[in-house]
Amino acid sequence: MHSKIIQVSINPISKSEWITEYIFDESSFVGWIADYLDSVSEFERKQIINRFGESLEKSFYGGIEYKKENATIVVNEKFRAIYDEKMLKQLKKIVEKMENTSFSEQRFEVMSILNDQFGTYVYDNLGLSTLDSFLVDLLPGTYFIGGVVDYHF
Repeated sequence: MHSKIIQVSINPISKSEWITEYIFDESSFVGWIADYLDSVSEFERKQIINRFGESLEKSFYGGIEYKKENATIVVNEKFRAIYDEKMLKQLKKIVEKMENTSFSEQRFEVMSILNDQFGTYVYDNLGLSTLDSFLVDLLPGTYFIGGVVDYHF
């Protein structure tokens, strides 16, 4: 299966600064999560960024705005409350299921909601993190999207 690593920064990212698959060669990400990494074409990059931005905007409507023309996401003050409410709803659904099953049976679902290790990753000035980890710490502001790398797991 494939997923993506998306570069995000609070500062504009020039094309020469975009991430490539080569910067992850020596990381523990390859071998631990990914079998291999691959580049994407400029056309694919634009499509991936649009899906990423639109998905964030839809998932956190009123808290994130995606601006396609300059590949940015704008996070406002409402985001934290929207994010927390969404995550709590998802967790409550799982807890309700646990009434008929054990935690062991639901553990993977809980872990994937809190920190999906086989989903989208974000590469920012702090390094590589899952999208979930990135969103937990996301502060209001404008975020610029740079390079995109495909990974297989």
